[in-house]
Amino acid sequence: MTEQEKEREAEKLFVLFDRMERNPVISINSGDDPKGKGKTPKEIMREKLERGELEDDTEEKEREEEERKDEEEALADLRRYKERQTRK
Repeated sequence: MTEQEKEREAEKLFVLFDRMERNPVISINSGDDPKGKGKTPKEIMREKLERGELEDDTEEKEREEEERKDEEEALADLRRYKERQTRK
């Protein structure tokens, strides 16, 4: 995920948390974390994001591995194609 994509996703989360805070039907309890008492979920998420606790590069690693496999497969296809062309 690029930095711009990460920022867009974070903005989406902040908007969703804001909507949840304003919705009287949904109640969010942040009392489990003593550091989070009295803070809104958006504030807690912002602090965690700033501390780097929310970064998860698992998806990025999976995407890179998939791209590597695709590239290897494409190169193998290209080698096979060139071999067929040289036989003719």
